[in-house]
Amino acid sequence: MSIRQHLKTIILSVIITALTAFNHAYAAEKQDRTNDKLLNEMRKYFNTTYTDSMYKAAKRYRDYNLKANNMPNFYKGWQAEIMYDINFNHFYMAMRKTVVMSQDMKKRRCTDELYNATFMIGVIYSLQGNKQLAKKYFHKALAEAGQQKPTNLIQIYKDLANVEMDDEPKQAMEDLDRAIKIIKAANMKYEYSDAIAFKTIIAFTMHDWKTVNRLYDEYMRMQREYGKDFSTTYYRYVKICKCTADGNYREALTWADSLTNIDRYKFKTKIHETAGDTAAAFTALKEYIHAKDSVNSISMVQDLSNAANEVETAAIQIKADEARTMKTVMRLTVFVALVVIIMLAVVIRKRNGYLKKLQQKNSDLEILRDKAEEAERMKSSILKNMSHEVRTPLNIIAGFSQIISQPDLNLSAEERADIAERVMASSDNIVKIINDLLFVASKESISYTARIETVSCNDVCRKAVEACRKILPENIELSFNSSVDDGFMITTNIEGMERILDSLLDNARKFTSKGRISVECHCDKARNTLTIGISDTGNTIPKDLSEKVFDLFYKIDNNKEGLGVGLALSRRIARQLGGDIKLDTEYHEGTRFIVTLPVK
Repeated sequence: MSIRQHLKTIILSVIITALTAFNHAYAAEKQDRTNDKLLNEMRKYFNTTYTDSMYKAAKRYRDYNLKANNMPNFYKGWQAEIMYDINFNHFYMAMRKTVVMSQDMKKRRCTDELYNATFMIGVIYSLQGNKQLAKKYFHKALAEAGQQKPTNLIQIYKDLANVEMDDEPKQAMEDLDRAIKIIKAANMKYEYSDAIAFKTIIAFTMHDWKTVNRLYDEYMRMQREYGKDFSTTYYRYVKICKCTADGNYREALTWADSLTNIDRYKFKTKIHETAGDTAAAFTALKEYIHAKDSVNSISMVQDLSNAANEVETAAIQIKADEARTMKTVMRLTVFVALVVIIMLAVVIRKRNGYLKKLQQKNSDLEILRDKAEEAERMKSSILKNMSHEVRTPLNIIAGFSQIISQPDLNLSAEERADIAERVMASSDNIVKIINDLLFVASKESISYTARIETVSCNDVCRKAVEACRKILPENIELSFNSSVDDGFMITTNIEGMERILDSLLDNARKFTSKGRISVECHCDKARNTLTIGISDTGNTIPKDLSEKVFDLFYKIDNNKEGLGVGLALSRRIARQLGGDIKLDTEYHEGTRFIVTLPVK
């Protein structure tokens, strides 16, 4: 490589390095400007009652610094929001946010920032009047913060001085001087003007008027020179101190009246004391104590209210968790039941095959095989009923589907309509079986006590009768008689009432080959109940089975369609609605069921 090429390479490297450094410096400067802008926005709302604006400004400041991975500033924004809540006596809210901030610090492993949580607890105790605990936590925060970053100690010293100001003003002045020493070393103008103002207040407390005048002049000089970096947090307080030092008590009281918190009465007491007006000082002191007690009472009520809300929220959450747990348990139970049924079905199939082989080898074992099959039928009634009831309509659907899928088959419109009607009827039958099983599986999770409406009982009965009439053979007469007017209304669950009537009419249709089915409706005003009787001329149920027929999956005649759940589900719904269903054992022309429902 020639000397010229070597020089060109060096020059190019220097230029690239310079450009990179410039870009980094520009990005850092831009970032600092954005941070300062967001910080000033947060400061603007800190001493106002614009709570939402303050919270939003604090959140923007936190989000920006979190994105920039500036964790000290991130927690500074959080701390400012907590201090804002404290200033408005929202101590419970402040304590909750402090706990959350501490948890966040531990989660992000920001151990260097943990002292902030200790410090905020001290602030809360100080404003609640517990000076002993406040000083304890402030000293603990100083120990946790250490001396590696002195600027972390500034606010702790200031708040420690605030606690000591009334009872130990000299000690407060010393702690504040420690903070000012750190502030000067860091050239923090805003914090310095704020500390000088605070120092003026302590000098006022000590009646050191010479110091008050000197600090006031310095504070006013900073106002002229610092511009936007000047702190106005204690501006009105400084004015009060200066007017009192000059003996201008009237103007000092005017400035005191401009304060918005209990400091108004505290400073008015000091002003009157200095002016020698004992009576006025005593009156102001009473107002101060009353205002302080009122603030503490309001704070206590807010804390209790917030605590009650949290307890209520926790109770709701517990109930929701219990509901989810019950739902999970129910699903697991249904799943286990299905697994058991499937395993039982496999066992039955294998056992039946084994019995058939035994029958071929030895006919003497036929009796034993029949007994075993009977035992299996008793044990697996649910599975066998499902298998029969679902397979039949599925075979119908499958058979007709094969027929209509043949491209060369010509069917008339009547034949196609008949096939469609049979397929739809089979589909409805499967849906009904599944719905019944789902209801059984869900047990009390479906409650017909909800969605209570007012409805005409005659309208509901006529609707059920007309639906049954469409599928009833012509040789069976179906009638409806009611002793109540069409305008007679009852308050119940319409869906539940319709399900009861449909199930009982369907049951009557299955067991009545000829004759009649009748529905009668009456109102017992003395008992305030509605009675609906559904009778048929079919088979009579023996008296000793009057309760057995309401058992789930019980069937008097296994050759009849259905799972044997209709009567059981109807009684369950009726009882949920405050009524009942019973078999009329005095009726001997067939079967008669009596439904009772409350009118209201």
